[in-house]
Amino acid sequence: MCGDGTKNSNEQCDDGNLANGDGCDSSCHLEPVCGNGLIEGAEQCDDNNKLDGDGCRSNCSIERCGDSIVDPQEQCDDSNTVSGDGCSNSCKLETFCGNGLKEGAEQCDDGNNLSGDGCSSICTLEAVCGDGSIGGTETCDDGNTTSGDGCSSICRSETICGDGVIGAAETCDDGNTVSGDGCSSICQKELCGDHVIQNALGEQCDDGNTASGDGCSNSCRLETFCGNGSKEGSEQCDDGNNLSGDGCSSICTLEPVCGNSKLEGSETCDDGNTQSGDGCSSACRVERYCGDGTLDAGEECDDGNVLSRDGCSANCTIEKVK
Repeated sequence: MCGDGTKNSNEQCDDGNLANGDGCDSSCHLEPVCGNGLIEGAEQCDDNNKLDGDGCRSNCSIERCGDSIVDPQEQCDDSNTVSGDGCSNSCKLETFCGNGLKEGAEQCDDGNNLSGDGCSSICTLEAVCGDGSIGGTETCDDGNTTSGDGCSSICRSETICGDGVIGAAETCDDGNTVSGDGCSSICQKELCGDHVIQNALGEQCDDGNTASGDGCSNSCRLETFCGNGSKEGSEQCDDGNNLSGDGCSSICTLEPVCGNSKLEGSETCDDGNTQSGDGCSSACRVERYCGDGTLDAGEECDDGNVLSRDGCSANCTIEKVK
């Protein structure tokens, strides 16, 4: 009889009672015993102990993420292995910036995903300009958000021209904002070639370079150009071209003008016109002609007339008079 303590041929066991759960059930069949190292019956595992957290639970079921049971090595178990829902696929709590809880590697969490309020959209601490503490990308923080005092409204160091300190965009700072002393009012070196005509430094021009031959010399002095229409330097004239024969030569010197009644240059005469045959040629050269009473080169005679048969012919050759 089952329960009498004697194992009969039809019994797997008989522990002398009809109780279940002690290895031999009420019908004298062997029961699985969790923790004996043997996987029996409905057991999923048996690691020879009844401890949780080692992969096999105290009831000999396998510890798995996603089975709704939060095991010792799990932080959560939401019955799935999907991440992004607060419990990751490894059953670890997920951090959510903006939920108002400072979690994981978060430096802060102010309940929103906005930047500019001290806690950024990725839950890192932000520097607050004007709080007197230099943080983040600030290069200064003077406790206010006013520009023009050396620290700008966005807490970046300001360069102040005239403070004697050469700042980022300054090329000089002589402690004042006066131009003409080598350092301009905007703290830039006053140099020939800087596009600024420094009258105090004797500059007449400044074309942004120190090359000569382009109208402004390498010492920022105006260069003379014949033909530009402006009478400059030692030029006697400048008619806007480099042609000779129009009164102003190709080198900008005055040319004689034939026909202006003024004897100039190489002219030998100027009778106020540019006609030939009147004693002064169209080129203002004295004309020599037969009949003027002057024996000129090429003439054999000149008797003051152009009559023949008087010993001197009409073409000023000697005649033989019979």
